[in-house]
Amino acid sequence: MKNTIKLKAMLRIAGIIALAAVIGFSFTACGGDDDKGGGGPVTLSLNKVDGNKFTMTVSGATWKTSAPYSFSAFLNFDGGNGIFDPGVRTSNTVVTFTKDASDTYTGTVTFTSTSYVNNSESTAWWFLDGVGKDPHKEISVNSAKSSITFP
Repeated sequence: MKNTIKLKAMLRIAGIIALAAVIGFSFTACGGDDDKGGGGPVTLSLNKVDGNKFTMTVSGATWKTSAPYSFSAFLNFDGGNGIFDPGVRTSNTVVTFTKDASDTYTGTVTFTSTSYVNNSESTAWWFLDGVGKDPHKEISVNSAKSSITFP
């Protein structure tokens, strides 16, 4: 009788140990916060507000709260450089760029690349939360909203 009670106690302890091991291994398998952001793709889009403003919108990440936001990390201006003030974060997902009052820029604004990932020309990840540091999560461009024309 004593041996049966001891055996049941040992089996109960073994079960608890096995359960603890399963929980521990599941934490290990899930990994920690690797700063690569959440699930799903990160996409950038351009939107013309009016003849003096445009916005750059991100989905799948958020703009960092630091300012100013430089457009040179992302954008190319044909017909010369446009004189736009540094971007202003107007929401978690929108940065607004306004033309300098003295600027008479006409031309097309496009993204410098169709994707930004682990390359030396991309500093996009400096401005976005949720895209990681090393390696960077790929940031793609919405092809339907990849350029705008001024005026």
